[in-house]
Amino acid sequence: MNAKFMNDSKLDKTHAIIDYWRNSLADADRISLSAKDMDQAEIFPLNELLSGHLSREKIQHFFEEAEKRARDKPKYSSKKFPFTDDDFEIKQLQVIIAPYVAVKNYRHGQQIVGEYRTDKIFPLWMMANLNREGILTVDEGSVYPWIDRRCLAPPEECGRGLGYPILGDVSDADAFYAKHAVSLDTTLEWRTFFSYANNLLFSLCDGSVFSKQDYTLTEKSFVLPKNSIAEPSQNIIATYDQYLLTRKTIPALLKKFSSFSDEPYCDDLSPKERFMASCEHLGQMQMGYPLSASQRESISYFSDPERNEIVTIHGPPGTGKTTLLQSIIASNWVECALEKKNPPIQVATSTNNLAVTNILDRLNEAGKETIRWLPNFHTYGLYLAPSHQIEQAKKNNYEFRLRRKNSGSIAEFYNADYRDYATRYFLEKFNNHYLKSESSLRNCQEFIHHELLLKNTLLRNCIRCVNDFHSLEKLLSHRYDRLEAIEELFIENNRAILEIEEELKSLKQLAVSWFSFKIKDLKWLCLFSWIPFIKQLLMDRIRLFTLQHDLFQSRNFNIDDVEKVIEDRMSSHASLLKQLEKDKEVLQSDKELFAKLYGEKVKLEEQLGFNLNTDNASDFTDNSNVLCQMDQTLRYDLFVLATHYWEAQWLQESGKLDQLDYHRDDREKYWRIQAMLTPCFVTTLHSGPGFFQYKTNFQLFETLEDVIDLLIIDEAGQVMPAIAGGMISIAKRLLLVGDAKQIEPIFSISEKMDFSNTKKYGLCTNVDEYHSLKTSGILCSGDAATGHAYGNLITVGQRKSKYHLKEDPVPGLFLKEHRRCAKEIISYCNELCYNNQLIPMTNQQFSHYPPMGYLHVKGREKKIGTSRSNPEEALKIVQWIQENQVKILSMCREDSKKNEKINLSDCIGIVTPFAAQGNEIRSTLYAHGLKIDKVGTIHSLQGAERPIIIFSSVYTTFEGQGTFFFDRSVNMLNVAVSRAKRSFLVFGDMDIFDASKPSQPSGLLARYLFARNENKIYTSQCKME
Repeated sequence: MNAKFMNDSKLDKTHAIIDYWRNSLADADRISLSAKDMDQAEIFPLNELLSGHLSREKIQHFFEEAEKRARDKPKYSSKKFPFTDDDFEIKQLQVIIAPYVAVKNYRHGQQIVGEYRTDKIFPLWMMANLNREGILTVDEGSVYPWIDRRCLAPPEECGRGLGYPILGDVSDADAFYAKHAVSLDTTLEWRTFFSYANNLLFSLCDGSVFSKQDYTLTEKSFVLPKNSIAEPSQNIIATYDQYLLTRKTIPALLKKFSSFSDEPYCDDLSPKERFMASCEHLGQMQMGYPLSASQRESISYFSDPERNEIVTIHGPPGTGKTTLLQSIIASNWVECALEKKNPPIQVATSTNNLAVTNILDRLNEAGKETIRWLPNFHTYGLYLAPSHQIEQAKKNNYEFRLRRKNSGSIAEFYNADYRDYATRYFLEKFNNHYLKSESSLRNCQEFIHHELLLKNTLLRNCIRCVNDFHSLEKLLSHRYDRLEAIEELFIENNRAILEIEEELKSLKQLAVSWFSFKIKDLKWLCLFSWIPFIKQLLMDRIRLFTLQHDLFQSRNFNIDDVEKVIEDRMSSHASLLKQLEKDKEVLQSDKELFAKLYGEKVKLEEQLGFNLNTDNASDFTDNSNVLCQMDQTLRYDLFVLATHYWEAQWLQESGKLDQLDYHRDDREKYWRIQAMLTPCFVTTLHSGPGFFQYKTNFQLFETLEDVIDLLIIDEAGQVMPAIAGGMISIAKRLLLVGDAKQIEPIFSISEKMDFSNTKKYGLCTNVDEYHSLKTSGILCSGDAATGHAYGNLITVGQRKSKYHLKEDPVPGLFLKEHRRCAKEIISYCNELCYNNQLIPMTNQQFSHYPPMGYLHVKGREKKIGTSRSNPEEALKIVQWIQENQVKILSMCREDSKKNEKINLSDCIGIVTPFAAQGNEIRSTLYAHGLKIDKVGTIHSLQGAERPIIIFSSVYTTFEGQGTFFFDRSVNMLNVAVSRAKRSFLVFGDMDIFDASKPSQPSGLLARYLFARNENKIYTSQCKME
């Protein structure tokens, strides 16, 4: 961030950013309209639309319905200023217009191509004002006419285009806007405006483009009031409006998130700090497997809420993101139960429904593992569902709630009959489990709370004990190679002291003997020692004495020599004894410290029922360390206890739900009571704000603030910040989990429109400043040529992260252990995107097909608009599937618990750079009687994985090529390859892949594909050739 205005601390850009987000979402909603949105539209002949005067009879109901909606909307009124009918009279409406409709061709009632084609599309859209007389005028300040983005190439990188005809290139549309500038105001005549829109469409294509793709363009014009269409972002926009219209104080988390400032990094935690932070990891939803090293490291850093209001965790595919989220959710639930606080309101959300259902599935799975003490309740997640997802929620056995009061499956648990039955059921379960005869829920809850405290104390004592062992080992490492050696050394020291004391005693006796001998036997000899033979006799006498004692070596001694030997030996032994006594004091202290720790360890082991591993305490990669032991024992026990604690609390509190109003405090109480049943609510970013609303004193609905204790946004790398801001405004803490190297956010707004919006709302003043905004991650557009989005939640999260660990490639925390793909498959992704930081954990040796394989197809590519297809390639893929389907099904059924329920669509996904090729493959599959759901661009694989992924490259050497579409960024091939569990198979002209260019995604792929001859696969026809 280097634009000059961003460094002006006096300039608060927060309201400007939110204003920009709000209106960009409104623009995107309009641009993303589809044929389904126009089901209630009135249809007019094109000539009538061109005239600018529509039939009054056909449009009258537009105004009547709009006025009814205005009357029904809650508003504040008073006796002094009551509303009248005149207040609701609408004289002009903003309308959406689709001048043309393209209809799919049929022959004799049968579709020409596969069943995937969209029946009806509106290629051109525009907006206008319509008055009661039926007069159309230009909507001043509105958006320019636009082409359906799904019909423009490249549709592949923005997740659109499958099943849509390709009319032209997005760059050509942008060039038209640049060349034919008009001012949208009331001076612009309707016919001129319509002609401008018409020219936009037919400058990109002629009518034959439709027929070539089996569509017929008809001159039927659809018109519908804008306010009749349910806009996807309406809940988010309404949340932003409450801050923009009233200039309310923006909630702290949203303000921090949307600011241009970057957070300074904190120091990395030391190994001891990371280990001791595990004391705050209090719960595990499932006991099957312990956390991986990087999951545990992430929890250690996450455990300090004061330093981590916004935390970003990078989770490449297959690294256990959902398991980590469950651990964090469980830990918070346990913590609040321990402290007797209100249950935490925790919400997991994402922008796509598949990510949401993945979380719900895992929460359901955890619920089935735990025996709950409430009848017919088996989940830890409540789905806050939009109305159009009701049937899907029922099909998947989700517990769900709708926005309406007392709606959804959860409502059946909130009645007196269920509560009475559930109370009896809970007491029975409690008494059977604890062998008691309790009849009071409150007493049961207090008993469970006491058990929670005991387990928590045991958990902390175990971690502290192991840490103390580790610290003692480190402290004494210079003295002992292992702590168990202290006792051995203490015994050896005592033995040495006894030996030295015995030797000193002997030395003293020797000294007495010597002096006695000297006085009695040598006195006279010494006196006459000047006489030679007397001197010799003296020496012989001394020698006789020394020969009787081992202390003296066999040589001639004089009197002084003997005394010196005795004195020296007594002195050295006295010094040695003194040192041994000092060593004994140290050993005694160490022995007592070790004995105390060991005694504590033994007591803890008696309580645990298993041996406590004190080795490799801070080595999170060691699955046998104490923290892994705690995951599968105490932390799971704590979570189960907390579950029953909150169940008892819910049984006591749920009866109050009907008494709660829609005022702010009551709505928070409502969600706290709901949170006693499930530790996590799950919803989409678009729907979520609509659930967390309350009534103001003016009887208007507004979004709650600072109510969600933890907001988790999964697949955050696919989310535009503008979409996330609504939910962030409700939260106190934010956890972003995702991967910026996977699928990027889908954007609808062109770069030109985005630049205009950023200028309009004061975020920049010129093109250079706009370009500098691209690194901030807050924008709402992207590069149409590559599909790279300038707005990305992960990018913002990196800027707001307090940590950039030394060994990690990006700011934030990083999950490393990969458990999805065959080692060879993930090694390609690891080298391409993750600086070889991923640690492959799969050891399977797959024999059916190569992990990285290819089938050479020398087909011919065809251009369809600006997209491409390759029919020969599509046919070869289908032939191979037909020949191998029995083998593939057998392989997948061996691997899957579903066994015979597995079908071909569960086994294979097919991905291609081009939407047109996706259409071609679907058509060919359909013609051969095969059904595979996951076929298309990388967006068709969103959230999915398959044993086999087939990649159709489309390009051939027959056409002169520039940069391949899949070489414009690493994301496409990273997504495609990382979705394959067993085999990634490339079908295409293999001559386009150049292994000598490993810096390119396709070049690196070539190196893996051509590494072994066994990587080549065949169809029966290929073998004959």
